[in-house]
Amino acid sequence: MVCYVQHAILFVKVMISYLVPDKPEWVETAIASLEYQSKLAYKRQVAHHLCSILVFYVFIYLLIYLFIYTFFMPKQHIKLGICESEIFV
Repeated sequence: MVCYVQHAILFVKVMISYLVPDKPEWVETAIASLEYQSKLAYKRQVAHHLCSILVFYVFIYLLIYLFIYTFFMPKQHIKLGICESEIFV
C-alpha cells in the first residue's frame, strides 16, 4: 500500500513540475526584448564602425590623390579663353 502512495505522490510531483513553467511568461518576454535590443545595438555599433572605417579610407585616398596630383602631374598653363586683342578693347 505504501508503494502505491509513493507512486501517486511521485506522479503528482512530475505533473506539477510539467504544468508549472520554470520561468513566468513575463520574464521570458522581458529576456527576449533585452536580447532583441542588444542585437539592434550591436548592429548599430557595427554599422557606425564600418562607416567610420569607410570615411577614413576615403580620406586617405583623397590625400594620396592630392599628393600625386600636386607633385607628379605635369603643370598645365591656365587659359583664359579670350583673345589678347579683346583685353585692350
